[in-house]
Amino acid sequence: MAGETDETPFRGVDATRAFGGSAVALVVAGTVALLSRQPWLFPSLGPAVMLHVEQPGRPESSPRNTLIGVQPGHWPGDAVVARAVVSCAGEG
Repeated sequence: MAGETDETPFRGVDATRAFGGSAVALVVAGTVALLSRQPWLFPSLGPAVMLHVEQPGRPESSPRNTLIGVQPGHWPGDAVVARAVVSCAGEG
């Protein structure tokens, strides 16, 4: 119809739920990092959490897709860490 738009109006409840869910996930990851003394806060955590909180029923939000999606970023990081460990072990 004329004059109608497809835009969804802002809903404060959705924004509050998204913020709260994201904040809880980041606090949990930060707490795990503190207790394990290992880094757990990484760049892809924020977007992944927002996707799961904002659109939990969408196929893109499935845990399977998230795990598969972050793997290409983990491989180079794992290789760098392994190389650093091997380099440091040879110095001792």
